[in-house]
Amino acid sequence: MVLGQKYILCTIDTDRDAGGYSRVVVPADDPLPSADVVEIEHLYPRYCHAVDAGDGQAFAALFAADGVLDVAGTRHSGTAALAEFALSVPLALPGIRHTASNVVIGTSEGGAMGTADLIVQVVGPDGPTMITSGRYTDLIVQIDGAWRFATRTFTPDA
Repeated sequence: MVLGQKYILCTIDTDRDAGGYSRVVVPADDPLPSADVVEIEHLYPRYCHAVDAGDGQAFAALFAADGVLDVAGTRHSGTAALAEFALSVPLALPGIRHTASNVVIGTSEGGAMGTADLIVQVVGPDGPTMITSGRYTDLIVQIDGAWRFATRTFTPDA
């Protein structure tokens, strides 16, 4: 992909072409600069590692000071509540592992928007067991030159 230009180019696999590939041009609405996209993309694994480790300080730092995490309707608002949430996760579910994938970043009024699929597993003596899956929908803002989650909503698949 070529990011940070008026169009995002991507190659997809097709069966219509002898080589098996076609070039597809997808119009982008005022795309973010590549450096911003990379910084935003790094929020996703940092979030997973911080919550899995119960690192409340690192987790809360990924959000705006008045940031909101909504997990299936349960809201955690502000730095203290976000840190407390992250501290509680591995205590309640030892061996928890969040995996975010299929991250898509776009522009939004006042910042950026993002979505990602999530799989949550608990790793135990018999190996990993999937406990939930779903999707994050995010509003991301730039504060003092750094990108942070303003709102993050997790919707479980079931």
